[in-house]
Amino acid sequence: MREAPVWEFLRAQANSLPYDVAVCGPRMRLQSDRYATITIPALVVSGDQTWPWIQTANQALAAAIPGAHRLVLPGADHEILGQPELLAPLLLDFFG
Repeated sequence: MREAPVWEFLRAQANSLPYDVAVCGPRMRLQSDRYATITIPALVVSGDQTWPWIQTANQALAAAIPGAHRLVLPGADHEILGQPELLAPLLLDFFG
């Protein structure tokens, strides 16, 4: 894998893997019963150009959290996380 062109990208993501497992569990499955206990406002954001599995996961997450608000950003992909100029207005509006 180290010879693959995607290696540097994957290596850069390694530090988030423990958090991914903590949130999703060891089998990386949505733990709906766990998320159903969230009682604070939640905003679930994704772009309509991101991977289909992320869109599906975000939809399921928003459905699992009582009262969650889901936003799908037209034209955005997973790189939205690195575009604060697009996220800032959404977050300011959500957090008031």
